[in-house]
Amino acid sequence: MGERGMVVLHYGSQYADQGVAIYTHSWGHRIREIVDEIVGSNVFQARMHTPGYAARIFIDQFTKDSRDIDTGYGVYPVQMAGDLGEGSFDLNYPAVHVDLTNGKVWQETWR
Repeated sequence: MGERGMVVLHYGSQYADQGVAIYTHSWGHRIREIVDEIVGSNVFQARMHTPGYAARIFIDQFTKDSRDIDTGYGVYPVQMAGDLGEGSFDLNYPAVHVDLTNGKVWQETWR
């Protein structure tokens, strides 16, 4: 459980202050690499301006190696305007954020 990390998907101004966080126990050290691969893929780029489809594509690709097991990741709704609750996840790596409307990716700086 020492590789905890999180991706936060932002739905854009149309869905103000709402998003989804994907928490993982195992891929924290690779989250940014995985996110960059997904966001750079043709299928994500084709749906980047439709947040619902972009989120589905992102989650499908991000979780593909853990589909048939009961551990590995969790999906949580989040409010963007306040604390994302990252402290309660005891992350080992900074959260990576993805704007589903334009593909912008950024990583928090902490610790």
